[in-house]
Formats: sequence, C-alpha cells, structure tokens
Amino acid sequence: MEKRIGLLRDYIKIKRADSEETTFGGDQNFFAAAQRVREAVTEDVNKQKMGCGIVALSDIFLYFAGKYNKGVLLQGVNYVNQKLSQSEYCTFYDKIYDFVGGVSLKNGASGIKLWRKFNRMARLQGWKERARWGISRKKILPRIKEMLRKDTPVVLCMPMALFKKDKEKGIWFYGRNDKGEYIPKTCVNGHYVVVTELLYEKEDIYLVISSWGKQYFIKWKEYDELIKTRFLGSVLGNLLYIR
Repeated sequence: MEKRIGLLRDYIKIKRADSEETTFGGDQNFFAAAQRVREAVTEDVNKQKMGCGIVALSDIFLYFAGKYNKGVLLQGVNYVNQKLSQSEYCTFYDKIYDFVGGVSLKNGASGIKLWRKFNRMARLQGWKERARWGISRKKILPRIKEMLRKDTPVVLCMPMALFKKDKEKGIWFYGRNDKGEYIPKTCVNGHYVVVTELLYEKEDIYLVISSWGKQYFIKWKEYDELIKTRFLGSVLGNLLYIR
C-alpha cells in the first residue's frame, strides 16, 4: 500500500512582512494588518473573516502557473509560482477577489462560484483542466487521490453549521510534534482549505492541508463523519473537482 500521495512540486510560499517566516500557502489574516493602514476597511474585514475560499483559489491559480510554466497573466502582470512577498501576494489576491466578485461577510464564496471562476480563468489562461463542485460524499476521497496523482491541489470545504446545535461541533485541525504525534490545534466550521498530500498512518488516513499560511492535518475519518452527519454536509462540505 502507498504511504503517501502528494503534489510533485513545492506548495505556494509567501514571506511574511513582519518576520522572516515563510508560509505554507496564503493567509487571509494578511488583511488584519491591512485594516490598520488601508482605507478600504470594510473590504479588508471581509477578506480576513470570509476570504478563505479566495485564498484557496488564489493558491490554486499560482500553483497552475508553475504547472504550466508560464505564469498567470492578470492586468499586464505575469504572476509565477515562486516565493512571493506578502505585499505581492495581497496584490494578486485583490485581483482574484475582484475577479470572483468579492465575498459576503455572512456566507463567503460558494463552491459553485469557485467552480465557475476556475473554469473562466482556465479558459483565459489556456489551461486544459475544468472544474465542478462535488456533491457525492463517497467520491470525495477517490477524487482527492486522483487529483493529487495528477499534481492538482484540492480545494476542500469544511461545511458550515446551519443549526445552533452544530456550531460547537466541527473538524479538528492537527499539528505534529517532534515525535510525529498528532496534536489537536483548533476546531473549525465553515472553512476552505487546500489539500496538498495524503498520508497513510497505521489505520488512519490524514489529509495534509494549507490553512492560514500553515500546514495542518485532518483525519479523514473525522471529516467523513462530519459531512455524513451534518445537514447538507456532502453539498456544503465537498471539493472543487478539477480534471
């Protein structure tokens, strides 16, 4: 049995403005700092609070820039898959935010919107891939494996809690200590991440994800159980299936 299935190249890296730290993917919290120095405070709040879907899509576009080795051409600027500064990434993000049509502070960006905007960008850039939003729970894991084997990052959604009783029940994101032990870090509802790798650990399967510019791990069994038991879980919690 395979021990891992993962992307062929390094994932998106951004150098934070306030430190020497390099992120693992984009971080919507870049816009928390932006609120202190920019006039567009309302939009920056939206980007920080509900911008995870746009981060995921921005990262996918940058990864495809490296996959096709010709960058993403937007408004005369060619963005390539390399280590960007925080300022460069935020400029790119702003263009994708406008391209998508922004987000609402209540609901963020829907999976259908991400699907349609990916396909529009693919046509503009000459990519052969096309996307649609998944609705089947049983197909999620096979499609994650299929996409990773084709060197395609996976936008995955943690379903939002529509009922009050579900708001305290989410999905755990894990970190890993020096001994290789998985440690619970934060419990999440209604959030997009990007899956970059799949790991087989004894009897468990872990999804390696990018969220808030960090690497976390999700137990597949816990994710599957969440979407199986939550109302509209397999529709709200699914993936952007790119093939």
